[in-house]
Amino acid sequence: MSKYLRTPLVALLAAGSFVVVACGSAGGPEVLTVGASHGGTDTSGSGSSEGTGAGSTKSGSTSNGATGSSSGGSSSGTTSASGSGSSGTTTSSGSSSGSSSGGTTEPPAPVTPAYTVAIDNAAPSINLADTTVLNITVTPQSWTGPVTLSVANLPSDVTGAFDNATLNVTGTTPATAKLTLTSVSSSAPVVTAFNVTGTSGETSHAVPASLTVKSYITLYIPVNADSLSAVGATVNIKAPSDIANNPVTVNFVNLDSTPHEIHAENPSEGFEHGGGTFGQNQADTPVRKVTVAGSYEWHLHDDPTPGGPAGGTVVIQ
Repeated sequence: MSKYLRTPLVALLAAGSFVVVACGSAGGPEVLTVGASHGGTDTSGSGSSEGTGAGSTKSGSTSNGATGSSSGGSSSGTTSASGSGSSGTTTSSGSSSGSSSGGTTEPPAPVTPAYTVAIDNAAPSINLADTTVLNITVTPQSWTGPVTLSVANLPSDVTGAFDNATLNVTGTTPATAKLTLTSVSSSAPVVTAFNVTGTSGETSHAVPASLTVKSYITLYIPVNADSLSAVGATVNIKAPSDIANNPVTVNFVNLDSTPHEIHAENPSEGFEHGGGTFGQNQADTPVRKVTVAGSYEWHLHDDPTPGGPAGGTVVIQ
């Protein structure tokens, strides 16, 4: 080996390169250097040398550089590196919630029940120990739903009962319930204001009315009266405040198929003897109008059996 080549060769070996010595066309040695670099370093040859550069690694793929060409007295080796790599992907994550519809829409307001309540007789009257029936009509106004009926402020001894306390109405079609008022023999003979109310939810409609309890009572002779041990009972009546001008009327009706006559002994007080027999479903005459408070007994005068069926007693207090 020539002394002229020794020093550069040592230097190249120290750098970690492979050196191949060949004979050039000009009679001198030709040095081919193959670089071991993987960092994409370009290697340039000088003179008539031809260099081979190693490609650079990019994104995990390595390509070898192209071989330089020699022309004339100098040659430049060009190392080109081409590689392929995956392009990075930018991912953006996030959430967005919300809706836009031109503003918040309020829910529709609930429909207010629209209906009327009517009573067919706003000033009824009732006899003692009797009943009277009123018709209560609920008429909706383009509304459908239930209406609950109630009655209030009746006299303490008069009751009120509906045959149907809840009416289900539809559209504009009315519905009717019957209200039966019932008194007892001792109901006070007064005029009392009361009301009937129809309620649906928080909506209520009340109808005012007034009830007159009359001092009028009907006593009935039962069927097969002659075979009974008693045909009547004690009846208690509250006297009007002015009984002399507002007497208590006591009427008898015969339910038996046998005609009967009422025996009574107080003509001066208005509780007199009957004028004769009266038949089935007929009333006795005269109608008795009692003008004095007291206790009045009666029995069937026509009973063929001595000491026959006992009658009853009317007590006016």
